[in-house]
Amino acid sequence: MGLVSIITSVVASQVWAQDENKQTFAFNAYVRTNFQTGRGGLAGERIDETGGFAIHGRLLEGQYFELSAKTAWADTSWFRFTVAQGGESFAYTNVWPETAGYAIRDLFYQIDHLPGNPKLQAWFGSRMYRGDNDIHLFDTWVLDNQNLLGGGIAYCGDTTVEFALGARRGSTYALATGLASDSLAPGTQRYMLINKVIVPHRDRKIKTNLELHYIPSANTTATINGASTPLNIPSVTGIMAGFQYPLWNGANGFFNYGHGDVMGGIDAPFAAVPTQPGLISREGSNAAHIALGGVNEFPSNFGVLYAAMLRALKPRDTDMGTSFSAAVRGLYNISNHLRPGVEVDVVQYLKKMTLGRDVNFVQISPMVEYGLGKGMFGVPRLKLIASNIFYSEPVAHYGVTSQYAFTVSTGLELWF
Repeated sequence: MGLVSIITSVVASQVWAQDENKQTFAFNAYVRTNFQTGRGGLAGERIDETGGFAIHGRLLEGQYFELSAKTAWADTSWFRFTVAQGGESFAYTNVWPETAGYAIRDLFYQIDHLPGNPKLQAWFGSRMYRGDNDIHLFDTWVLDNQNLLGGGIAYCGDTTVEFALGARRGSTYALATGLASDSLAPGTQRYMLINKVIVPHRDRKIKTNLELHYIPSANTTATINGASTPLNIPSVTGIMAGFQYPLWNGANGFFNYGHGDVMGGIDAPFAAVPTQPGLISREGSNAAHIALGGVNEFPSNFGVLYAAMLRALKPRDTDMGTSFSAAVRGLYNISNHLRPGVEVDVVQYLKKMTLGRDVNFVQISPMVEYGLGKGMFGVPRLKLIASNIFYSEPVAHYGVTSQYAFTVSTGLELWF
């Protein structure tokens, strides 16, 4: 019998139009609701998620919820509050609300024009701190993707230059045992200094991002086999640098490099190796991404989304692993609303590094969308997806080992 999961999620829309003459207030949201059944998927799991270090597609995602409220005062300043939920829904789990995973993601104040210099902008608070260009088919922000508590200041002329300083909890170390019964108490917090630059290029923009990460030394406690052991964790640093370059119409190229313990656009958990007795960390690791993402709509009622990424990951004192991921989604407008199409996703490991996890596959997903507005992409829609995945070797899913998995998903995407 097929495995069944019900997924419900709401994600905030970032679109906002300010009224320059009066105070304004608005709610924004993006809603995704799916029903999923099939062989090889459960509770919103992406059936291609074999645990390897390559980037995977975004079809059949797990649940996520975001609702955002924003108020603005004239054309000078505004405040945003966003609540998010990343767990399963109460209607499915019958558990409320302790395990639902609710969190405040945005709680910050921004001044768009500082007194005395209208080109200066400042913000402070807690926020999702990332750019406006992601790779949609991979659901990833290659250049920058941080959550932090802090503040920043920017000069917004023809060229925009921004600096931000923030912090978040994030010990670099984990226990080498890998057992769920063993744990490492949070040791300290991560400090980040971030510099962003945006330069006009024709009618597009070149963007750069530089991040310096520092985790101070700390005294903490490890629990192993039920016994507590005091540990001294040394300090760790990391640096991440990247840029985004506009290519042909509708496409962007990305490059990002990270050294040491970094988080965000180049987060690389598989780079953790033993660095202290009984502990593993990403200290001294190296990771890099070269990526492409784009979208094109053609006068012939045909549209295509496409993405590709080459990823390299080298833990300290360990051989480097490399992978290539690609995805293409084509849709055809039968009418202003009805769009059949197909998405093809491919993952190929050029050099494996995680035994039993790095599995090559091809995923073919026919789909039908009914758009609730005009336009092929970026409009609310009903959708039906049948996803087929073919692995290069047998993969175990919930006690069933096979080289093939199949999932059907139907749902609604809506934002307002």
